[in-house]
Amino acid sequence: MDFYLNLKRTFGRQFPPDLAFLHDIMAPERTSAEVLLGLSMRMWGWLKEHPETSESDRQMIEANRRALHRYVLQLLLPDASDPTKVQVQGIKVSGAEQRLIESVFEAKCTELYPNYKPLMITREWKKYLLHYRNALNKRPLAERRGRQPFVGTKDEIAVAFGWTHTVFESNSHTLQRMGLLEVDWGKGRGAESEAWVLFKEHPLEDLLRTTLQREGESKTVLVGGQSKRVKTIELSRLRALARRQGYLPDEVDQAIELLILRQYITRQPDGTVQEFAGTLDAQELSCQAQQLKEQLEQLAPQFGDELRMHNNLLREAQDDLTNPEDEVALDSAQRKLQELRARLDEFIRNKGREIANQLMGLSEQMERRSSELQPRELEQQVTGTVDFVRHVDDQRKALQKQFRQLSQKWQETQPKIQSTDTNKQRESPMQRRCVLS
Repeated sequence: MDFYLNLKRTFGRQFPPDLAFLHDIMAPERTSAEVLLGLSMRMWGWLKEHPETSESDRQMIEANRRALHRYVLQLLLPDASDPTKVQVQGIKVSGAEQRLIESVFEAKCTELYPNYKPLMITREWKKYLLHYRNALNKRPLAERRGRQPFVGTKDEIAVAFGWTHTVFESNSHTLQRMGLLEVDWGKGRGAESEAWVLFKEHPLEDLLRTTLQREGESKTVLVGGQSKRVKTIELSRLRALARRQGYLPDEVDQAIELLILRQYITRQPDGTVQEFAGTLDAQELSCQAQQLKEQLEQLAPQFGDELRMHNNLLREAQDDLTNPEDEVALDSAQRKLQELRARLDEFIRNKGREIANQLMGLSEQMERRSSELQPRELEQQVTGTVDFVRHVDDQRKALQKQFRQLSQKWQETQPKIQSTDTNKQRESPMQRRCVLS
């Protein structure tokens, strides 16, 4: 690409208002870019020769120099839409001054790298990618790979990215321009209104992954004690291939990090990347599901109605485990089992606290009643000469016998309740599980 600059182009009949200070020293029809640059250099030299120049005068001279530079660009790089000033061959461009150069660069890049979709679209592109990766890391694999959208309130979605919902709305445009995100921000305006985003795979990620499959070497790795064949390739080869498509090494490194988070590849210490071999063991997850099922069955007789949500989660996880070769299904099963385990532990803790409180109340009530239940009247013999007195005394003796039997049972039961109450406050969630079952 060759640029031919017309160094002799002048202002014509008059200077622009910002250069009015030149009227008394030169003619506009003789003032070219070369003259303006020469004048700017002379002003710069004069400031160097006269360090005693006041700050106000120095600022005025520097402001005039900046004005000269702006108009140098206008003279050298006029608007491309004016065919009398700009002639272009073999390429389509637009704009003036700096934008004209950018337009030429973009057009040439499109010609040389037609499949190039930049990640580096802004100076802070890595900062945006950091927020994107943080959100990816929190979501299920199905969402990370773009199979399902991330649905939630605007606030929930924004918080996942580390932004407020108002900041997300503007910043998400940059991620969309990068080709990494699709956003439906919904019709509602509040933070609690529903929206969704879809994580998208960047074309560079697809290029790297396709190259790994096509040109990578096969190797055997052990996963959960079983052998598995995966593809591997040197990272330097991926960088070289991407470079021919227009991508910079920094862009390749960022795309590699995204592929790692999407669990397509892993980076190896020897400078290679390989297919993700999978760290989730379907048999281990099935074992965990069985253990949780047994716990739910133990709790069902007493708390069946309260465990419906827990049982639904277990069924969903078991459905996912019917596809042991599907990494997304295994990831979904693992997340559901983790959620179920957390909910079940919380349920057992809550029930344990309820029972502990009931036992404590019962123990306190028994202590109060112990002082009340002392019927001294049963120890006093009923006397008299009338026949019915003897009958009353016989009833007293029968009641006294019943009381002594009940009192003995009372004395035996009270320590057990107090002991159970104390143990209930000390035991772990697993121990409570056994007590409740």
